[in-house]
Amino acid sequence: MMYTGKAKELLEGYGIGPGDLVRVEMTFPRQTHRKNGQQMVLDCVLLDRGSRSREENIILKLDSGYNLSIHYDHISNMTLLQRTPPSGKVERRTASTGNTGKKVTLIGTGGTIASMVDYRTGAVHPAMTPTEMNEAIPDISGICDLEHAIASSILSEDVSCTHWDMFTMEVEKAFASGAVGVVIAHGTDTLASTSAALSFTLRNPPGPVVLVGSQRSSDRPSSDARMNLEHACILASSGLPGAVYVVMHATISDSASLIHLGTKVRKMHSTRRDAFMSINRMPVGVIDDDGIRLIEPPPPGTGEFSTSIGFNERVMLISAQVSDLSPLLDCVRDRYSALVIAGSGMGHLSSRYLEKVRGIVKEGIPVVMATDCINGSTDLDVYSTGRDLIDAGVIPAGDMPPHVAHIKSMWVMERIKGVSIDDRVSSFAELFLTDLAGEMGQRRTMGTFGIEYLEMLKGIGVD
Repeated sequence: MMYTGKAKELLEGYGIGPGDLVRVEMTFPRQTHRKNGQQMVLDCVLLDRGSRSREENIILKLDSGYNLSIHYDHISNMTLLQRTPPSGKVERRTASTGNTGKKVTLIGTGGTIASMVDYRTGAVHPAMTPTEMNEAIPDISGICDLEHAIASSILSEDVSCTHWDMFTMEVEKAFASGAVGVVIAHGTDTLASTSAALSFTLRNPPGPVVLVGSQRSSDRPSSDARMNLEHACILASSGLPGAVYVVMHATISDSASLIHLGTKVRKMHSTRRDAFMSINRMPVGVIDDDGIRLIEPPPPGTGEFSTSIGFNERVMLISAQVSDLSPLLDCVRDRYSALVIAGSGMGHLSSRYLEKVRGIVKEGIPVVMATDCINGSTDLDVYSTGRDLIDAGVIPAGDMPPHVAHIKSMWVMERIKGVSIDDRVSSFAELFLTDLAGEMGQRRTMGTFGIEYLEMLKGIGVD
């Protein structure tokens, strides 16, 4: 956004514009956190005014990589050190893979990867369009021919089932327009949920659908947005089997990204750049400066590409940890269409709730049992409490993480909405227990933030 008002007059007076390297002398005549009259001199780059910056403020990028927003009245002098190139364009570096000439569609949804700092409050807001992301990360032009679409501009905690349907339709439009792959820029908080949802709504996509996010906004020096987005574009244009993937940092450094299958990924840390990990399977592959190295790719899909949108949101997910679950179970019978329980251990629930669960199933309400453990699978045949749950009609979720079992249950319920109450549980079980997108694994791999995970990364060449 261009400068206006007094800030514009100040910059024009010094003959300075965005992109120029400048020496800024600042004086603080009023009482601030500095002493009255104290001066500061900084060499920095003048940036365009952000859409969320105050009109009277000037934005400077410091050597540290951080941005500073300063009121024009605090600037006592500006000296031009180096003029921006006449074209005003940043040089575009060709990525190591080279531009494939293939069309990839970047769908913006919001989230930290498409956010900027609001210099009035210090908060982060969704503000960048896909085009702006492309300009902020010019290396993408060396990878593929990128086109842009906007599905939403929200932070990921506001994503709903309706948004999943919108994203699905945008992906469908992208492939119909000739894209070989799709990148979806998404907030990290619910990225794993959206990747699971799209794994069910997108049947046999003709190319990779890659969800990507960042833990830190694009204008911060420690942002992971640049590498994540570059690697997502490499994957989208790679010709890998059509499936839903997630691409995020492999470690806290900028050495490599991991490719995760959309139904087998989980955010494991609130702030780390390597927060995402594959659950109960190896990552699909690794992307680094040498390109893509496949580890455990999904099999190619069979059949025509189709979409299957719609979720029944009246599916409750509860934890079986120690508490009084009776009110929740009664609520399920009155108001919900299905229930998913994140059970303890291999999928256990206190025996005092057995008859309530049995009654729920008899009313035609499917009950799914997942495990609340990070890794591993349900196994209801080992202990008597598990066998009692099977006898009551509970459906095991296998090695699906609870959020995946929940999302799949919402999707399945929408598919059987016309089935009679007497046949609803059996129809649900038949579709739920069918592996649709790699969500029901047969071979399970341990993965934690501990030694096993670090050894796994070393084993695939990631330090």
